[in-house]
Amino acid sequence: MTAPRRPGSLLASLYLYAGASAFWLAAAVATLFAIPEYRRHYSDLAQSAEAGAVATLLLLLAAGLAVCGVLVTVLLTLLDGYGWSGARAMTWVYTGLSVLVAGTVVLADPFAAIPWHRWLMTGTAVLTALLLAGGAVLLAGPASRRFFREYRAARQRIAAQRRAARYRQPFRSGPAYPYPPVVVSPTAVYPPPSANPAPSNPPPPNPPPPASHPGAEDERRPG
Repeated sequence: MTAPRRPGSLLASLYLYAGASAFWLAAAVATLFAIPEYRRHYSDLAQSAEAGAVATLLLLLAAGLAVCGVLVTVLLTLLDGYGWSGARAMTWVYTGLSVLVAGTVVLADPFAAIPWHRWLMTGTAVLTALLLAGGAVLLAGPASRRFFREYRAARQRIAAQRRAARYRQPFRSGPAYPYPPVVVSPTAVYPPPSANPAPSNPPPPNPPPPASHPGAEDERRPG
């Protein structure tokens, strides 16, 4: 059975999500490159190496979260492309959380210590928020809804065909025999009736005559 064709709105939505993940990956790489500058800045500002170590740990955590976001976005994009309705709902939830994180980056401005990294992260947050919002709108469009509905119906038909094919197969239980079973011909069990069938209850044979003894003739003679 041929799978439903993906509409243009769905493909555009998937490309927007892929673009957002690419921006996140670039931001993670840029954050790793900016770690030495942040460590030196906060160490000099607090006159303590511990402050630089804390800044390094926080930046590594931010880069790791960005990479995890890339992996989750790629996974949801693949599932959306194959018409999984559950992945579609999860994509909307994930989009809302990502937009919230992007807004926090813009408003809280946690990367103000390094100017070039600050502008890079702010621009990435704004662009990814726009890309994700556009992808979510296209994912909820009528053409995308029709695709997910048709794909779900196609999977249900395939599952029904598999169940029907499984039920049509002969049922086998117990261990397999090492040799083929013996087939007895029905004619050997039920022979055809003969032309003169024997009586079901044959009469008993005649009893033998009583044995004679020497005095029997004398007893029968008259005196």
